[in-house]
Amino acid sequence: MNSFFLKSDFGDIQIEYNHEEKIERIQILSKKSKALNSAPPKKLSSFYKELKSHLDGKEPNYKLNDFNFEKLPSFQQTVLRTTFKIPFSATRSYSEIALLSGKPGASRAVGTALKRNPFPLAVPCHRVLKKNGELGQFNAPGGKATKKRLLELEGCSTLMRAKP
Repeated sequence: MNSFFLKSDFGDIQIEYNHEEKIERIQILSKKSKALNSAPPKKLSSFYKELKSHLDGKEPNYKLNDFNFEKLPSFQQTVLRTTFKIPFSATRSYSEIALLSGKPGASRAVGTALKRNPFPLAVPCHRVLKKNGELGQFNAPGGKATKKRLLELEGCSTLMRAKP
């Protein structure tokens, strides 16, 4: 497995990719990492630019075919592909993702699939909130505080409210 790094205000970000230059995992590391910015392979240079732009608060244009979903269970693939479609600066609830994934009532399973999201930031699990508008979990350094900062960076000034 090969990797490249990007330093950010959220921590150092490691992007691991396979021999086909498809992304296998994105990991937000501790700010104390000794990683240095490093260049991506040519095939992923567009992804790298989009990620930098995203972390500067601009709407990214990630390409789904940059990611390797093959090793993931089918339900998780469906959840991640559905989550990938959430527009920049918008949010959805876990129950909405369950419904859009064809499994109404599977909110907890959606939460589990997103907790194991190997592509955070690009597959924006941070845009998925509890039905009542609470943030829910975020599996990266800083947890909920990082999730909130990402939403604010994207211009989600008012987080989703609970429905009456």
